Amino acid sequence: HHPTPRHWLHVLCAALLALLMNSDFKVHSVEHATSLPNAGAARELLERVRRSAEALLRARKWKVLSLVELCCCKAAPEQKPGHVAGWCIPVGDSVTATRIALRLRLPKGKGHGLLPFEEVFGTMVHELTHIVHMKHTAAFYQLMDELRVQWEDLEASGRVLDEAGFPTIGGLRTTGAAHNPRDAAE
Repeated sequence: HHPTPRHWLHVLCAALLALLMNSDFKVHSVEHATSLPNAGAARELLERVRRSAEALLRARKWKVLSLVELCCCKAAPEQKPGHVAGWCIPVGDSVTATRIALRLRLPKGKGHGLLPFEEVFGTMVHELTHIVHMKHTAAFYQLMDELRVQWEDLEASGRVLDEAGFPTIGGLRTTGAAHNPRDAAE
């Protein structure tokens, strides 16, 4: 017995409803320094951080309204001295950050080279923790550890998406067989 067109319509509607209900749990805007060296690579790095963070945001039903590049110079959307890796402005509702700023580059005196993804994403997880806990308390560090573990689980199960919206595992797009092993056997 095969599914009817009505069944597929129901499945499609349910999927669209789920998508619409979860569409708010994301990073709503991204801004980087367009006039600094390697602006394209910086944008790609910030977008990768965004996509990786959105797996956590969807799972936690959190949102970030604005994710911006932080640098020591006036060319960046946000400026802070080179020792500041990032900051977060939480709304106070334990689910929303108005703005998160992340340092993507070495300071100007060290050539503005891009930092590794792992370092920038580690800062992002730290800043996401501030959505719930403003101060660096034991509860803050416990939640930050939980977020790291949760992200590793989400990443290992294909919940982190690539730039085209396809699932990835280990940063690589999954194939249909790897992502849907039951379908491959049919």
